[in-house]
Amino acid sequence: MARYFFNSDNGEHVEDRDGTELPDVETALAAAQALAEELLGQKVVHLWPDGVLRITLLDETGLILAVLEMTATTVTSPAIHRP
Repeated sequence: MARYFFNSDNGEHVEDRDGTELPDVETALAAAQALAEELLGQKVVHLWPDGVLRITLLDETGLILAVLEMTATTVTSPAIHRP
């Protein structure tokens, strides 16, 4: 088992100092997605207006393995309607 770290940023950087032991990178990627869903579901993260949620997945050496980023942008010009 390897240790993976899930740092998050939503205007405030939160560093995962403990990490989580997981069997492989695929499981860690799924855990990063689950963390994003959890933060959004608990309304801990406020995307509107014009916010960003970023979760950075790192291995135990500090190597960045993936970045999950969700961006919300409000439209300030008239919307274009599709037929």
